[in-house]
Amino acid sequence: MPRYVNIHRLFKRHEKWRLCLEALGKGAELSTKEIAPHVMAAKGFDTSDSVLAIAITQKLAQTLKRRSVRGTLLMIGKRKGMCVWRLPATS
Repeated sequence: MPRYVNIHRLFKRHEKWRLCLEALGKGAELSTKEIAPHVMAAKGFDTSDSVLAIAITQKLAQTLKRRSVRGTLLMIGKRKGMCVWRLPATS
């Protein structure tokens, strides 16, 4: 079993963000680790594969952090060492 899975080519441009938006829809507050299974299921990956889940979680953390700097996502705290995210309220 490999320790590192390169997932760069598994996603199209902005696809990770679109899948995260689907998971965070309707005011949900989810941690990065809770968003990863939704993304894996949407892409048709095996959700029980822990190595792939860790790789996707790390890649999602980068994407979500960049979006929080831009202001399109809010980090509201941490839960068990993982950032908790939600969409900003639209006015």
